[in-house]
Amino acid sequence: MEFVVATERSLDQITALLAASFEGHAVNIQFSVGLLLGLMRTEGIDLGSSLIIRENGEDVGFAMVARRGPESRVAGFGIVTAARGRGTGHALLERVIKEAISRGDHRMVLECNEENLPARRLYERQGFVIRRRLLGFSATSVVPCHQDELDEISIYEAVMAVTRAEVPDLPWQISPASLLQAALPTVAYRLGPSSAILTPTATGVQLRAIVTEPGSQRQGRGRRLIQAIAARHPDLPWSVSPLWPEENVTGFLEPLGFVRTSITQCQMDLKLGS
Repeated sequence: MEFVVATERSLDQITALLAASFEGHAVNIQFSVGLLLGLMRTEGIDLGSSLIIRENGEDVGFAMVARRGPESRVAGFGIVTAARGRGTGHALLERVIKEAISRGDHRMVLECNEENLPARRLYERQGFVIRRRLLGFSATSVVPCHQDELDEISIYEAVMAVTRAEVPDLPWQISPASLLQAALPTVAYRLGPSSAILTPTATGVQLRAIVTEPGSQRQGRGRRLIQAIAARHPDLPWSVSPLWPEENVTGFLEPLGFVRTSITQCQMDLKLGS
């Protein structure tokens, strides 16, 4: 086995390897150069820290690593089908952790499909600990309710509202640092003390974040905001990626007709140093 830094490959080669490494994954991800570039911008993907593992002269696995300050994240990890089940993933993850320690990272995080037992065992054998469950939701539609007070605001204003709410240790992709990098078609709205960040398209609305200012929570204000947004973007299905902490979201979306998706993730982390 040998390891190659991802910067030694073209974006097209990396995209092809990602597609091959994620074959059979529970979520069918349509990898493209555009998607990869978007992740690099919004999630801090660092190709200089991302690794490719090779066997017999062939690239057989990829570990996509994101970095922010003293933390890093395994943002994508996969081994091609022919190389699975013989320790390749263990060797790659071990090398990723070793390099994170050598550059002084304090912590490494990742998300794993809860039902992907081989992956969970791989991470747990390397010392990763499950912190919480992450849920996703979908709704075929949301009953709209027009509100004259609904305002479109900047992403920055909405992210500051998320920061003020002080929700501890949000998953990397919906943390303030990631949300702040969002660009059109992602937009933000505010209704009273509640703010939301979402990506509306012609085929649906993806809800990225929603928060109500401390002191005004648990009064149905967040749900009213969603209904007001539905009036601006009518007759569309809604989705929430499985990134929302179970303890924060249970019981919030269901009254609007949302149902939990079949994919549930584990948020996991590994302490690397002080």
